[in-house]
Amino acid sequence: MEKPTYEELEQKVNELEKEASKREQAEEKLEQHLASLLHYSSLAIVTLDDKYRIISCNRYFENLFQFEEPEILGKNLDQLIARKEYIKDAMSYTKKTLRGEAIHGFGRRYRKDGTLIDVEFIGEPVVIEGKVAGAYGIYLDVTTRKQAGEALRESRDAYQTIFETTGTAMLISEEDTTISMINKEFEKLCGCSKEEVEGKKSWIEFLVKADLERMKGYHNVRMTDPNAAPPYYEFQFIDNQGNVRDCFITLALIPGTKKTVGSLIDVTERKKAEKGLRESEENFRELTKASPLGVVIADRKANHLYVNKRFAEITGYSIDELIGMNGFEVLTRPKDRRKYRERMKKRMKGEPHKERYERVLLRKDGTEALTEFFITKTKWKGEMCPLAIVQDITSRKHAEEALKESEEKYRTILESIEDGYFEVDISGNFTLLNDSLCKIYGYAKDELMGMSNREYMDEENARRVYQDFNRVYTTGKPAKGFEWEIIRKNGTKRSVEGSVSLITDAEGQRIGFRSIARDVTEKKNGGGVKPDQGFFTEHT
Repeated sequence: MEKPTYEELEQKVNELEKEASKREQAEEKLEQHLASLLHYSSLAIVTLDDKYRIISCNRYFENLFQFEEPEILGKNLDQLIARKEYIKDAMSYTKKTLRGEAIHGFGRRYRKDGTLIDVEFIGEPVVIEGKVAGAYGIYLDVTTRKQAGEALRESRDAYQTIFETTGTAMLISEEDTTISMINKEFEKLCGCSKEEVEGKKSWIEFLVKADLERMKGYHNVRMTDPNAAPPYYEFQFIDNQGNVRDCFITLALIPGTKKTVGSLIDVTERKKAEKGLRESEENFRELTKASPLGVVIADRKANHLYVNKRFAEITGYSIDELIGMNGFEVLTRPKDRRKYRERMKKRMKGEPHKERYERVLLRKDGTEALTEFFITKTKWKGEMCPLAIVQDITSRKHAEEALKESEEKYRTILESIEDGYFEVDISGNFTLLNDSLCKIYGYAKDELMGMSNREYMDEENARRVYQDFNRVYTTGKPAKGFEWEIIRKNGTKRSVEGSVSLITDAEGQRIGFRSIARDVTEKKNGGGVKPDQGFFTEHT
């Protein structure tokens, strides 16, 4: 192989020098371009040497921390913007970076005027010839984002508190009818825990068969046109033990989702109380329509910070009138004010206090409303405040008093007649009876209660009684002149004659029978033991 000539070597050197010059020019342009990008970036960027001293910063760093570059060059970055309060945290990140680690974190840093800002930061080491020569840091102001997040959390906490303490059973279901969330009251109603229900059960599993298609139809309509589906209605709820409860449900779609929020009120006991009053379905709907609960959030002095529409309806004031109003001064009777102020003081101090109680509210028109309050605390705009769930129970109390008075009159009449009177359920078990019937049957009242006819009749009489009662059940028409033979507790037999009629509930459903019975043993036998002789002999 021939050696290159001097001229060839000189030419090669010249070519390499030109190539190196071009590369240097390109690198210089790239450095200028990068410097320009850093200077005009929308992120705050600062560079440090290996002694933690600031070498340079861009315009956005100056704006964010309110410093000009000349006044901070050569100064310690952490001492400048972290100061005493956050210096340890800041230095730990800087040390990691100057050891060659990339870092990412969140913290609080000071501006020149002393104000604190929340920042997100990134640190990258600068490595030259295998050694860390410095670092650069990037800062992003996240103060507004953090404040928005805190406000969102507070709002979520307030509504979570309302969801859990509303006093009614609440659920949230998905488009496919899966229940995704329930509260404690729903756990009580269905007899299942949250773990057993949430994400595992459909609300369809809690419906009686007769309501299934109707409620599925409402659900399908609500998914396509929320305004076309009824917002509230009644249905029958089955718990995990198979018990059936009458419920009133209010439903709505959560805005922007296909999730449905539902509020269930168990009206079984209320419907039993209203059975004697025989109110029409429309009146019942109006009553239940007015029964959703009021919600109030107040400050420590009882000034209203938030009220809902139902609370406004209960008090007779508009929402605008209630906001800022002092509940103790305006809505509370003078004789009650001291008592409720003391309760509030205990509550805010965390001392034992009544969480649920009845309270009289003064309406705008001067009348009084008897309400039930459930009190807890919630965080509202950064402060712990009392939260009240309010239910107007005025109508319910009046209904209970009227029913109690009616029952007392009914009981007085039953105990004053000589003939036996009794009521049984569909299975033939005693649910109500008077003293005269006890004398005829020879049992004490507490012994007869709940007893079936098969326990005091022979097989033949039990069969005939079943046929007679079944005829009344089938035709719906009362009948009299029935006769059967009973076996008293002491083993003697008596002939009984009676009349039977159906008992129906508020919806017309057959739920039992009522009967008036008379001992006709003497009439049939023409003499013998008196109807009540066995009873008195037995209990002497």
